[in-house]
Amino acid sequence: MKVLVVHNRDRSFTPSGENVVVDADILALRERGVQVVSYIRASDEIDEWTRAKRMSLGMLPVYSPAALREVRGIIAREKPDLMHLHNPFPLISPAVVRVAAKAGLPVVQSVHNHRL
Repeated sequence: MKVLVVHNRDRSFTPSGENVVVDADILALRERGVQVVSYIRASDEIDEWTRAKRMSLGMLPVYSPAALREVRGIIAREKPDLMHLHNPFPLISPAVVRVAAKAGLPVVQSVHNHRL
């Protein structure tokens, strides 16, 4: 079995039990023989963005064209059996569920906080 894990890590200076759980899940899956492919972004990336790119940040939690393109490519290339979505905010967006659905890929999501 192959699982695509999708997660947006919180900023590195912010303690995050969510990030710890995602890392533990990936490790546990691999220890049980599951092949894990991950698409993980980090909110720390925002610090490197230009001012113009930061202006797009308000839309990304709703729809991130770049993230959707990248996830679509991973699904086509890796052909996972399942997507496990954790936190899609702010760089990925919940629209990755539609990308998975169009590819016939089942999705499970772990909700770690009240943002959804």
